[in-house]
Amino acid sequence: MDLIYENMALLIQRCTISVFVLLLVNILIGIWMVGGAIPSLIYYGLAFLSPSFIVPFTFLLCVIMSLFTGTSFGSIATMGVALYGVGISIGVPAPLIVGAIVSGAFFGDKMSPMSDTTNLAAATTGTPLYSHVHSMLYTTLPAAILSLILYTFLGIQHTDSTYSSATVNRIMTVLSKSFDIQIICIIPLLLLLILSFLKLHVMIAMSVTLIVSILFAVVIQDVPFSLFESCVVSGYLSHSGYFLVDEILSRGGIAASVSSISIVYFSAAMGGALQACRILDVFKDTLLRLIHSGTSLVLSTLAFCYLMVCITGNQMLGIVIPGIALTPLYDRLHISRWVLSRSLEDASTIGVPLIPWSAAFAFISSTLDADMSYIPYAFLCYLVPMFSVLYAVTGLAVWHTENKVDKPT
Repeated sequence: MDLIYENMALLIQRCTISVFVLLLVNILIGIWMVGGAIPSLIYYGLAFLSPSFIVPFTFLLCVIMSLFTGTSFGSIATMGVALYGVGISIGVPAPLIVGAIVSGAFFGDKMSPMSDTTNLAAATTGTPLYSHVHSMLYTTLPAAILSLILYTFLGIQHTDSTYSSATVNRIMTVLSKSFDIQIICIIPLLLLLILSFLKLHVMIAMSVTLIVSILFAVVIQDVPFSLFESCVVSGYLSHSGYFLVDEILSRGGIAASVSSISIVYFSAAMGGALQACRILDVFKDTLLRLIHSGTSLVLSTLAFCYLMVCITGNQMLGIVIPGIALTPLYDRLHISRWVLSRSLEDASTIGVPLIPWSAAFAFISSTLDADMSYIPYAFLCYLVPMFSVLYAVTGLAVWHTENKVDKPT
């Protein structure tokens, strides 16, 4: 029993940074709401929308939002909700607009240094965070470009020529009355993105951004310091008088991260217990007899992740358990752990919105009033693992440590 507890404690400790990142993300979202950063981003995003390109714009704006916030759920519940209402009013089929929202939101969930799954995959495999992000570019960026092309083509085909801008104008009017909308309000969002690209430690980058965001909120929106406490703890509560805007903006706060943190710790504890009981060793030994190349190893990783996600409906378990079980195999075959961490997210993070019994699907369904019909239009969720399989078969971007290729180049 002592060994089980030790393993559980060790893996929980390795997830500590992920948990702190998740807390800071939700605190930042609350501060960005009250400081006008996210409302300004939504305002200018809606202002530049073209009816003929509403679907690709929806994908791109959700990509931007999710990169800034690191959360697919938060992006869907803010930018996604706004764009869904706009798209439906224009006449875009609901499954198509929801598919674009989901693809864009999960792009950032997978790629953002602020994302809980990004940090969890890096921590589980012992991979440096920014090297993990760099590695994922190989599969995610080309998939995103192809998705954008598909959304552009389908969006033009399905846009209703009798476009009414009433919904857009109503949202923009309410936002402009509730906040001092200025382009400089978006600077804190850009700052975090710049600090991330500079590969500053994620905790430092987010802490600096938090301080700057508070200063911007005080100077531009004239927010009293007493309001920050409630935003940090409970998130921002909008009282604009327009239910759609209130639903979009009432987000953030430490309270919003409690369930996700519980899942992270539960996943880590379960993975540690399975490892201590040598249950994962049985699976690992079986794979050792079957796997003799990088191709079969990557393909097995993807299959294992999909199996875990299908069984549990949870991307955290789909990352932690395969990550723990397969790390020794990658080391034994001299395949860089960058490939493992990337493959975990190529399947688990991107695959979970396609599972009808997953928490992600339940959230998407309830937030956007969607059903399973959006699944065929979530193009990014299919294209990313396709590129992962392509690289595994061709050997492209499958780095071997024995050849001293120990990082993405």
